[in-house]
Amino acid sequence: MKELIDAGFVGEIYHVTLTVDDGHGKWDHTSIDVVVQDTRGPLVTFDQPIVTAEATGPNGAAIFFMANVHANDAVTGPATPICSHVEGSVFPIGDTQVTCWAFDDNTPTRNRGLDKTFTVRVSDTQAPIVTIQSPTADAFFANTTTTVSVQVRVQDVVGATGVMINGRPATLRSGTTAQDGVW
Repeated sequence: MKELIDAGFVGEIYHVTLTVDDGHGKWDHTSIDVVVQDTRGPLVTFDQPIVTAEATGPNGAAIFFMANVHANDAVTGPATPICSHVEGSVFPIGDTQVTCWAFDDNTPTRNRGLDKTFTVRVSDTQAPIVTIQSPTADAFFANTTTTVSVQVRVQDVVGATGVMINGRPATLRSGTTAQDGVW
């Protein structure tokens, strides 16, 4: 025989009495005190298992992800999630695992829920912009053996790692950066 107790508050004591009657005037009873305990922490959920962003610089991108993270405890209700990375911090290009958990508000036990992990993916999908600065398109060279100096400007949010001009490596001009450089 099972009977559900409508438990209202954690820590509250419920006195349960069981009486048995055999139908012939014989009966017995026993009782027990039941203390309601909250032994499970909140459940953490995510709206998306992968949060994606475009790199905004060579170090990656600042990611704001807490709107994606939720925690709820079966007894105490909504809980504040805590994550292994700080929201708004810069995540590097590539995949970074973020682990989150939450505690319920049931003091003094403050049960911790199971850890749950999602991925932050920062990508560099934008190609560099290349502009030839010299020689100009209307330049004229009389001698076919003339050495021509070519100057290009390369712009890329993350930065160019190298420039080749006709198969030869170019050198980044001093005073410029890999994100906006003259080669």
